[in-house]
Amino acid sequence: MKCRKCEAQLPLKAVFCHLCGTRQKALNTNGGRKSRPGGQGTVYKRGKTYTARITKSIAGVRQSKSKGGFKTRSDALDYMPEVKKAIGLGAGDDTRRVITFCDLYDEWSDKKYNGRLGRVIGKSTIIAYKIAYKRCEPLYVFQDFRKIHYPDMQLVVDSLASYDTQKDVRELLSQMSKYAMKMEYCEMNYAALLDVINYRSPEKDAFTDEEVAALWRDYKGVDREGNATQPHPFTGFILIMIECGLRYGELSTIKKENVFFDERYMLGGIKSVISRNTPIAISDVILPVIKEKYDAGRTKLLHMNEDNFYNAYYATCERVGVRPLNPHCCRHTFITRLSRNGAPLFVVQKGARHADIKTTQGYTHMNIDDVINAVNSLPQKSCAL
Repeated sequence: MKCRKCEAQLPLKAVFCHLCGTRQKALNTNGGRKSRPGGQGTVYKRGKTYTARITKSIAGVRQSKSKGGFKTRSDALDYMPEVKKAIGLGAGDDTRRVITFCDLYDEWSDKKYNGRLGRVIGKSTIIAYKIAYKRCEPLYVFQDFRKIHYPDMQLVVDSLASYDTQKDVRELLSQMSKYAMKMEYCEMNYAALLDVINYRSPEKDAFTDEEVAALWRDYKGVDREGNATQPHPFTGFILIMIECGLRYGELSTIKKENVFFDERYMLGGIKSVISRNTPIAISDVILPVIKEKYDAGRTKLLHMNEDNFYNAYYATCERVGVRPLNPHCCRHTFITRLSRNGAPLFVVQKGARHADIKTTQGYTHMNIDDVINAVNSLPQKSCAL
């Protein structure tokens, strides 16, 4: 062969010219032919004849069948359907493994939930995956996962009203598809193409002191003038979340055996290692409320499913006349009130059970009045006239 630039004579497989240093074009070692698709077999020349060969892999065990002695490549290709039949494949089949949607979930979840597919996931994440799987019921009928395409998955997502639910289902389908690709059950992750509803993150805020006071009156059954009214026990759960900085998932999973009144703390974090291992402080003001729920509960403080809790929560906000903030804003209220009352930031972080102090800073909601009060508290001697 000759150099593409200086035309010097070079060895057949030379990569660079020894005279001018020019890189040469790569040779097509496949004779100009394109590779056949996976699972369709291969034809290769052995001596003066051609051989048709196909390989089938099941559960990691490779099986192959071949037939040689063909004079031309075309003859070998024409015989390929017979080779497929000999190994147990139809003429239009390929060698990819077949698995149902439900069986794939069982296989994937068994490994995922037990930490055999990377890092160990938390209990709350497992619960979210299980709920998302129930939402995928229309896909249960598919006997071959690779026959589930984008339109099928998108119909499931579109049938869900909540952004969070859509997002969880998309994540589950994506995780299952990635695993299926590794195990040769499918060739593409259609879940990566799924669309969810337009979502605007709700404004995070904290209840004001007046709103917290109104919730306390509703719980105790007292109006603004101090007159007795109908008490509402459920409001006590909202106050526990506000006074202890609890997430709903934590409140719903705290067991009575993890409430320690003498030591004045509870255990029940679910989101991270730090959250799970850091005690939840029980203050003087919330102690009687927790004791009431403790005595009324069977094994846990709260015995309500998520839908019933959220319905009761927003109904309480409407009845009391406070803003219908997201239940997670109870946690924002706890952190904001600690900060406003002068607690050091590292103490607030400890109370919130955050791994990163930057996360705690994002939970504080200060307004212009807080800034004015802070400035007014500074020494004013230098300003005296």
